[in-house]
Amino acid sequence: MGITHGLPAFSANLAVGRRVLARIGVAAASLIGVPVRWLSGIPRRDPRLVVVGGNAGRFADNARYLFLGLHSDEELRCVWICGDRSVRDHVRSLGFESEVRWSIAGIRLCSRAGWYVYGAYLSDINYWFSRGARSFNLWHGIPMKAIEFDITSGPLARLYASPRWCPVRLAFLDRFHRPDYLLSTSEFITRRCFAPAFRMPADRCLNFGYPRTDHFFRVGSTAHGRQLAAIPDRFGEVIGYFPTWRDDGFDFLSGSGFSFDSLNDALVTSNRFLLFKAHPNFSNIAPKDSAWSNIRILPADSDLYQVLPACDVLITDYSSMAFDFLIFSRPIIYFVPDHDRYVSHRNVYFSFEEMAAGPVISTCDDLYAALASPTLPDVDLQRHDHVTELVWNGYRGDAIAKIREFLITKSERAPLVDGTDATCRQ
Repeated sequence: MGITHGLPAFSANLAVGRRVLARIGVAAASLIGVPVRWLSGIPRRDPRLVVVGGNAGRFADNARYLFLGLHSDEELRCVWICGDRSVRDHVRSLGFESEVRWSIAGIRLCSRAGWYVYGAYLSDINYWFSRGARSFNLWHGIPMKAIEFDITSGPLARLYASPRWCPVRLAFLDRFHRPDYLLSTSEFITRRCFAPAFRMPADRCLNFGYPRTDHFFRVGSTAHGRQLAAIPDRFGEVIGYFPTWRDDGFDFLSGSGFSFDSLNDALVTSNRFLLFKAHPNFSNIAPKDSAWSNIRILPADSDLYQVLPACDVLITDYSSMAFDFLIFSRPIIYFVPDHDRYVSHRNVYFSFEEMAAGPVISTCDDLYAALASPTLPDVDLQRHDHVTELVWNGYRGDAIAKIREFLITKSERAPLVDGTDATCRQ
């Protein structure tokens, strides 16, 4: 009996021990990597060679769409760098250049590239061979929750508040790299979020818009999205429900009493169809084998930016996707049953009172009722236009073209040679 009761505590301690050992291993590797990184700034770099990598190793988000838009450019050579051979093979199967970061070819490219263009951190490509290259952080969304040095609560707050040369930073060196340039969408977002979060001058934040939303402005994007999502013609409105993750690991759906069965019943009443996909870091919150008449759980590798144009309504929470969906001038419902818990674990830039462009719902019953209703919420055009102007500031689907022009213009000048990026600089 005593042994049985002690197993959960033992397992928890074992898991903690493994995490500590993993971090010690990363820190030890960093000590070896620091001189390697310094040496990587010595060789001359090619200002027209651009290595690109996606957040968490995925071929996704802004990095993916920019890469697809630039891959055949005559003035730039773009190569996708990743850590997974399956990702490399997928990119190659599309007819594009790709290498694994620790292969001989990958190291050679990372050592010669004049540009590192990445989704979140230099480690999306190869942190250790980046010194001397210009760094361009595309990030992965307009943040509602605080990011980087703006985090004052939750698991990451202690890391960003740690002393400059604290040993724990050795395991997270790439997080303390200040990019030469960072992609933003408007001066408002730059000054409210990105410039303070990355502790960088506002004029280094480029308010170009996002590559992943450029195609939202193309004629036919809605029909293409419906075809990709395989939505049956017999249904009326299509609803996308795409919640973000909780970095404290809380399963907010179960915690709120949410039921996919009840959700499906509400959709049957109104003859609507719903597409659901959780954040990649939180994909286990949705049943994988259940079948409903009016709900489809999208595969984990689905590209939501191809699916979003198919949605007549978006349900989300604290996700940056709500800001992206503003472009369509369609209804947005914010479902936040765990609002108080969420903001206590992760401070936010905006309140819903300030930036929500639709109704905020906090109970499951209210959500079901809204989806069963014959009419969906109207768009408050005045409110919508105000928030859209703050966030997008006249963007019209030309982010890739602007980034291309910027890269070429900067590449006409001498590349950086001293690798001055101020790692761990504050």
